[in-house]
Amino acid sequence: MNTNKIWCSMMILSCSLWASAGSISLVDWSGQYVPSSRNLELPSGTDNGGTRTFEFSEDNPVSTSPFSGYEAPTGKSDLFYGVLQNHQTNGTPANFAANQVALGDTNSTIRIQGGAGDSTISGMIFFQKSGFLNGFDSETVSLNQVDASFNISDHSATSTTFRFAVQNGTDWYLSEAAYTTNGNGSFAQEDLSIINWGSWDPTGAPINSAPLDFSFSGSTLNDVQSFGFYFNLERENNTPRFRVDSYSVMVIPEPGTLALVGIALGSLLLFRRRR
Repeated sequence: MNTNKIWCSMMILSCSLWASAGSISLVDWSGQYVPSSRNLELPSGTDNGGTRTFEFSEDNPVSTSPFSGYEAPTGKSDLFYGVLQNHQTNGTPANFAANQVALGDTNSTIRIQGGAGDSTISGMIFFQKSGFLNGFDSETVSLNQVDASFNISDHSATSTTFRFAVQNGTDWYLSEAAYTTNGNGSFAQEDLSIINWGSWDPTGAPINSAPLDFSFSGSTLNDVQSFGFYFNLERENNTPRFRVDSYSVMVIPEPGTLALVGIALGSLLLFRRRR
């Protein structure tokens, strides 16, 4: 083979290796998933006073994603799971006015809105390890060198809290870091291992209370089975609502991976020089 062709082929390979040594998608929910709005597939709700809960089963979780007309774009995350809860001050629980994946101009959105008279909506949306991208479904996943972000839109509430959520082994944790701005925006955290986390039970009712103690270091969470986000929105005498149109978790390879790429590039340069 012509040595110039060999050189070009090796350069393309090295560039590919170098690109792969950057951040790699572990979860990426963004793009067009539905041709029109599709309701989420929720279990039967359970009522406790003015609280109605749509709760996932930890032993046999069923996807919260729409059961029809829903398909992930190429290379994007597919199924998601969750628990939803609404709270009314008048003591009469109501269904959510909106719990769906809705069509957006660029990205579909996960849209949650309380029912008439709801004062608070809370819950969690998450992606399981079985659906992680780029082979991470079979890899050991820790919070070291993991970044996460999501974008909030069509957001209306008087009090807002969004937090990152992780399942480590069989235990759930919420991040001490929180998005509390009463408006649209993005919430991002570089390196989830450097922030603190609090132990949390997503199967308890009500679930609108965050942990009181954030004493778990992210660097100790090294058996991650799920990534997601928690939300709690309050709006007096009106319906709180929000949309999330993107959610991503990125992992940055360990220095050893970068070293391998450096060796590959160095070999290419040596090969070129000997020519």
